[in-house]
Amino acid sequence: MRVSFVFLNHDSPVGFSHGVAVLSRELKEAGHDVSLVHVNERLGLPFDGAHIARRLKDQRPDVVCLSFGSNHAWAAEQVARLAQEHLPDVPVVAGAIHATLDPEQCLGWRGVDLVG
Repeated sequence: MRVSFVFLNHDSPVGFSHGVAVLSRELKEAGHDVSLVHVNERLGLPFDGAHIARRLKDQRPDVVCLSFGSNHAWAAEQVARLAQEHLPDVPVVAGAIHATLDPEQCLGWRGVDLVG
């Protein structure tokens, strides 16, 4: 299985997601292919929904996992919608702190299939 993580970390200092790191390691150890789109302008990838959608499409994932805090919830909603438009058969999972605190909101977004 190919799993693409999108870590929304733009307009912020370059961060690190312990959750994505642990899940990535576990998935790799189980034999899955894992990729990361780390959205942060200091890393050369500012928030640009169309560009993120193209990156995801190029990765040909079987599942897209969004990792974001409340300050990036608006961006996660856009990425979920774009993922659904460009990869209609690929489930999208919303995760991390905002999805944990407000799973109902995230499940109400177009494109989000699951919350973890």
